Amino acid sequence: MNSTLDIIKKRRSVRSFKREQIADSEIAAIVEAGTYAPSGRGDQSWHFTVVQNTGLLNIGSCWISGLDLLAAGEGGSPAIKKLNIPGYKPYFSVALGFKKNENPEAAPRKENNINFVR
Repeated sequence: MNSTLDIIKKRRSVRSFKREQIADSEIAAIVEAGTYAPSGRGDQSWHFTVVQNTGLLNIGSCWISGLDLLAAGEGGSPAIKKLNIPGYKPYFSVALGFKKNENPEAAPRKENNINFVR
């Protein structure tokens, strides 16, 4: 059985997906897991909008930041409006799909980037 550290070491951002759609039950499980993620002060202030597009079998993911910049400006952007997000300003998103390729090996870790203050 893999340890948590082994799982973390093997995790990769995936940016190339198969066109196969993720099943509703798999998406529901992923979103449910997200509702158990930590939140500031435990206030659970998140909101999930699932956008499916044809396009926990071997699902890859990529965390995407910068959506707040896309939504910025007067009236927001046409892309955000098209997603019909109900009154929320998006900050982050995650792309999910079935990976086209296997994960590559991890790049060597940079050295001398840890300080201990005691």
